[in-house]
Amino acid sequence: MIEMLKEADSRGSKFVVFPELALTTFFPRYWMDDRTRPKSISENQMPTPETAPLFELARSRASAFYVGYAERHGRGRQAASFNTSILVGHAAG
Repeated sequence: MIEMLKEADSRGSKFVVFPELALTTFFPRYWMDDRTRPKSISENQMPTPETAPLFELARSRASAFYVGYAERHGRGRQAASFNTSILVGHAAG
């Protein structure tokens, strides 16, 4: 994704759209009896240490991006996963 953002920037684009659930598998795809299982394929914060370089690159190049990811709320049996999307980037002013 970092390379895609760099390439888009080199071609003059300032906005990149990444696909739904770009960071993980499509979590509703399989029935899961264990409600704690989605913890391994979802994020409870954004950016994460793994995605921070993408956010930093967008900031440094005054670019923006849209990304969908699996978001997790709650803990243990009360946890729930959501198909979330966010818009990140430079606000033209």
